[in-house]
Amino acid sequence: MDLKELAAAYQAAEAAGDLDGCAACLIEAIHLAVQHPELEGTQELRYFEDGRLLVLIAAAIFAMERGENQLAAYFFSNVPQDILESSAWFPECWGTLGRLQARLGNAAEGTACFARHFKRYPDDEAAWFQLGNLRYHAGEYLSAIRAYRRALG
Repeated sequence: MDLKELAAAYQAAEAAGDLDGCAACLIEAIHLAVQHPELEGTQELRYFEDGRLLVLIAAAIFAMERGENQLAAYFFSNVPQDILESSAWFPECWGTLGRLQARLGNAAEGTACFARHFKRYPDDEAAWFQLGNLRYHAGEYLSAIRAYRRALG
């Protein structure tokens, strides 16, 4: 599918309220833009670039939901750090990144992301549970128990 067809498919999905269809189109648009730098500046690509940061974040989350963790990491790595720091853009950013790091087996990075998440959302039971899983799989059993206890309230 070329960008023109992809833009039309995105518009159709958007009009139908099909969020999965929109996300799939956005992911494909990013893939095409990365694989074909000559497309930069085309009208169709500009259509997608208007919301590039939100597109990258949405694509990363969508890729995570589909179990494509390496792809999600790639998308997140292209979001500027200052955007990730801004709670206005993506308030749950650090919890999402913590889950991604856990899925990738990066215990230290995941723990650091969850620590930042808990500064804003100290009572996020699901995140505490995921941190417990992360620490359990890292062999940090006492830390895992403490996280599980926080998850239970």
